[in-house]
Amino acid sequence: MNASLPFRLAVISDEVSQEPNRIAALAMEHGLAAVEIRSLWDRPPHLLSRDQVRDARSIFADAGLAVCGIASPFLKCDYGDEAQFEQHLEILRKSAERADQFGTSFIRGFTFWRHQSLAGRFEPILQKFQEVTRILESTSKTLLIENESSTNTATGDETARFLSQLAHPQVKAIWDPANCIFSPVAEAPFPEGYERIRDWMLHIHVKDARKGPDGEPECVPIGEGQVGWLAQLKALRADGYEGYLSLETHWRAKALSKEELERPGGGKFSEGGEEASHICLNNLRSLLEQI
Repeated sequence: MNASLPFRLAVISDEVSQEPNRIAALAMEHGLAAVEIRSLWDRPPHLLSRDQVRDARSIFADAGLAVCGIASPFLKCDYGDEAQFEQHLEILRKSAERADQFGTSFIRGFTFWRHQSLAGRFEPILQKFQEVTRILESTSKTLLIENESSTNTATGDETARFLSQLAHPQVKAIWDPANCIFSPVAEAPFPEGYERIRDWMLHIHVKDARKGPDGEPECVPIGEGQVGWLAQLKALRADGYEGYLSLETHWRAKALSKEELERPGGGKFSEGGEEASHICLNNLRSLLEQI
């Protein structure tokens, strides 16, 4: 991507490879500005060793790449299971340490796996977030809640309502419009979802999806789905968005399983990702040149 394009672009690490050198090579080829860390060397960011952090940071820095976020799995767990919750609070603490080491302010998080008993009810989750915000307040980090179809904030509307009720300065949003295609709650990614979440979003994930003939959602190359990326990008430019657009390819020539889509990471997930990410970045360039 050239400097005249209006946004800073990034890629989520394991959408390319588990090896930082390969990630850096793709990022340089496409003129990206940053990498978002989800897994490296088959480890999520909170489990990376000090030596692995040092090595990855050096490789990315040598390539002129910033690290724009720690894509942790924080609170992809069952509400009401206290042992899991304590484990995930430790994931948050470790992710804050990794964010310090990589020089980023952002940690991704979620709102527990979606269960019918919690549908549309944020009060129990908000109570749990009192412990979350206490940890955040001991750091300089911002937790970015992603709208994710398998969690209790699946859409722009649900995420915005949750954040409005929480009302904490260190908890904002990642907007992933493609996740609306997978959502059990109907929401058009644009303009409906975008209008609801835009005042909260500090980071954006870029992937595309559509519903197939059988009505089941599937990931597709950027620009070939039902997200409406051209309209989204034009609105972002008009609104003066200053954050990153981070490619979360998710499409592969051989489709990923539902489990892999909901729990991405590791070597099996990365298979075929490098080629697919090249295609998606080329498509994204074409869209950006039209706005």
